[in-house]
Amino acid sequence: MVNMNANLLNIIDAFADRKLLVIGEAMLDSYMEGTAERLCREAPVPVVAINGRIYVPGGAANAAVNVRSLGGEVVFLSVTGDDAEGDLLRQSLEERDVSTEQLLSLPQRGTLSKQRIIAASQMVVRFDQGPQILWKAKPNRLLSSGCKACSSSVMRSSSRTMAMG
Repeated sequence: MVNMNANLLNIIDAFADRKLLVIGEAMLDSYMEGTAERLCREAPVPVVAINGRIYVPGGAANAAVNVRSLGGEVVFLSVTGDDAEGDLLRQSLEERDVSTEQLLSLPQRGTLSKQRIIAASQMVVRFDQGPQILWKAKPNRLLSSGCKACSSSVMRSSSRTMAMG
């Protein structure tokens, strides 16, 4: 058991020395918290008075944040819409030190988001919006952008190595 824990710690520590490419569906996860003290007249559902809201990266955006939190350098390739949810996702990623330089924003696309309503620590409902498939949004443009980002950083790393060596 001790050896297994040591190996896990070594793996976690190794992220600090890595540059990783994360490609996938960027999502905005929204949590609206409140209290429910009565039922709606129109249907037997709780009326939730919202008193707090948080936005966090979800999907592949969450994976990029996790890599960054372990000390890794991340190139995150994905597509968002040119909408309020896309803006909130970018802001949330930047707050967590994940670059949004390689996020492709398309005006005709909505950003995938999942909104959860929580009352008394219980999820009441989840609303999903936006497209479900990343690759419908010009995969060649996305991959080309990622290849350029990765190759330019490799070139910079090689130049630094040659300058030091």
